[in-house]
Amino acid sequence: MLILTVPFHPSLWYSTSRRILAPFLPIIIVMIALGLRLYGLDWDQGHLYHPDERAILMKVSDLQFPPINNLSTLLDVKESPLNPHWFPYGSLPLYLLETIQTVAGNWTNLDLFELRLPGRALAALADTGTVVVLLCLGATLYGRNVGLLAAGLLAVAVFHVQISHFFTVDPFMT
Repeated sequence: MLILTVPFHPSLWYSTSRRILAPFLPIIIVMIALGLRLYGLDWDQGHLYHPDERAILMKVSDLQFPPINNLSTLLDVKESPLNPHWFPYGSLPLYLLETIQTVAGNWTNLDLFELRLPGRALAALADTGTVVVLLCLGATLYGRNVGLLAAGLLAVAVFHVQISHFFTVDPFMT
């Protein structure tokens, strides 16, 4: 009687699982990074403990998009309602959040305290973008494994996760 057996060797299983899992590793790393950064964005229940976040939100509440028919006021530096007259952190985060406030203003009224949540989500997305850039840069310069390792370590780095829970400019600058 002839019995057919399939040889089982651990290296055979490892190489098979590695081939199946390998294409999904970048997606898994990015999803872990995004999940850690978006989890618990309302951690302070609206108390705005971070002074930079509070200052940025106050400046965003002062900005206003002018009507489209009034371009002369928009281009005037001193009179423009889009000029925050305050640039220690740059203006990109201010304009991004003002755009969200203007678009969402059609459906809801976002005040200073509710505006912190979309701002923190923007910071989480920007920091997740840092993980993606590091993955691509590491894979291009040093190989796929190094890129995956660097992105995986950055995805769970405590400081990056912590700072992305505030609407500050650090994730955008990184």
